[in-house]
Amino acid sequence: MKESIDNQRISFGQGVSYHLADSLMRVRMLPNGRLNLGTIDEMVRSTFHMLASDHFKQMYEAKK
Repeated sequence: MKESIDNQRISFGQGVSYHLADSLMRVRMLPNGRLNLGTIDEMVRSTFHMLASDHFKQMYEAKK
């Protein structure tokens, strides 16, 4: 991911905090293609948990 960010294939909006972008750039892959779980910090883990948990869709549907 760091290479994609450095090559400007991935960019972040201005609303994304510096800490999240920095945390994402530190995530590494193992030689077998899996994520190195030791490089995933709490910021990355909680952000992707929120995106995958579908809470936003449930909040939107509750307002209808």
